[in-house]
Amino acid sequence: MATSSSEDSSLAPTDFDLSESTDDNLCAISVAVERCPLCFTTRRPIYCHICVGNGDFTHSKLQSSQRYSDKQQSWCVMKQERLKLLERFNKEIQGHNLRDRKQTEIRCLREKLQCLKSAVDERKNKLTEGKARLKELEEQNQIRSAKTRKYKEKIQRITKYMRQTENHVEKYTERFHEMREQIGLLSCAHINDLVTYIFPIEEIQPKGQGEQDSMQMSTVSALAEARRTSYIKGRWIYLDNGGELQYSIVEPTLPGNGDYSPYTIWLTANRDSVPSADGELDQRNPHHTIGAALAFTAQFTQILSYLLDVNLPKKVQFGDFCKELSEGQFERLVFHLNHNILQLCFSQNVDSDALHYKHTVHNLLTLLKTAHLGRNGYFDVNPELMQSLEENVQSEYSDDDLTSDEDETDFGINEWEPVPTSLPEAEFVMSRTQDMLVSGTSPPAGSLLTQSTAGGLMASVASLWRAATRSDK
Repeated sequence: MATSSSEDSSLAPTDFDLSESTDDNLCAISVAVERCPLCFTTRRPIYCHICVGNGDFTHSKLQSSQRYSDKQQSWCVMKQERLKLLERFNKEIQGHNLRDRKQTEIRCLREKLQCLKSAVDERKNKLTEGKARLKELEEQNQIRSAKTRKYKEKIQRITKYMRQTENHVEKYTERFHEMREQIGLLSCAHINDLVTYIFPIEEIQPKGQGEQDSMQMSTVSALAEARRTSYIKGRWIYLDNGGELQYSIVEPTLPGNGDYSPYTIWLTANRDSVPSADGELDQRNPHHTIGAALAFTAQFTQILSYLLDVNLPKKVQFGDFCKELSEGQFERLVFHLNHNILQLCFSQNVDSDALHYKHTVHNLLTLLKTAHLGRNGYFDVNPELMQSLEENVQSEYSDDDLTSDEDETDFGINEWEPVPTSLPEAEFVMSRTQDMLVSGTSPPAGSLLTQSTAGGLMASVASLWRAATRSDK
């Protein structure tokens, strides 16, 4: 295509539009104004279209006489020689190109072979590492298999042990419930003995109007009534609660409404007074009566907490009620005592509607009459009742009167008086214990506890009453 196009371009044009041409047979016409049909310039030599078509013309500026047709013929010869040269060159260059291609392929194959060798070496290394890892895993699997067998055997032993333990737990649970019931019954028996023989509590109904009228007829009763009234803080206070419900514990009495104000009123009125000669009437004053009754109540509460296995939240030592107390100290002790009694009531599932935060002995009797007496376990505290108790104390007295010993909750064991071993009861208990040890028999459950507790309580009550009587004298 390139050769044919070059040949076509080398041919001279054959058609010329000569509107003003001369005779076709003339080879050259010299016309001054005639233009060349090739270059469109004014030239003196002009060729006709026949000469141009035949190539019978020369260059206008060159001095060469060679015609266009001669040049065209020589160009064709050179073109043929060039083609022959190209064919020979292509034949000679084919071998060289083939050799280069082969060398390139060999080089690529060598590089590929090197890459394959590297991949094979890497694969061999990984295979070696994998074999080592496989061997290690096999050893670990063998160890784990052995451990798994041991663990399975251990699981079987543990399962068997758990089943046996469950059976034992069920048996122990049943035994625990039975023993707890027995302990509850034994505690109830001890509490009944305690109430019957050591701390008897009785309810004293208010006296009738006729009895009061008959008493007023005598001069002695009138004087006694005058001794039982005091003018405190602008009003007359009747220190005797004969017209109200009362409770007697052992012998002293407590008002049933929980109002112990006669204690502090009498103490305020007679703080600086000289004891009268009438010792019996002086011992019956509210200070001694209420103090002794509260001391017995506190001691009874501590023993109940021991028998019922209940930790009391407040520390109350019954000997404190026999001391000279200020109004704030007395109210603090009464508050602690009521708090402890309510705690015992809650522990025995006493109905909160039957309790009152100020009725000390009433709450204690309600506790003794409950059907759940002797139980042991979880219990709920009525927050409203406890809040009423705290608000009552805070509203009546300032914080300065109720400070000190608020966080002490331990049991007052240290205030028990030592009982001499010369007492008949102690000698009887010791001799009986020695006889049992010599004979090899064990004492019955609760016998030593009941006997020792009874002897100690009787001795402590007697010493407490003697101390109170001695302080009055």
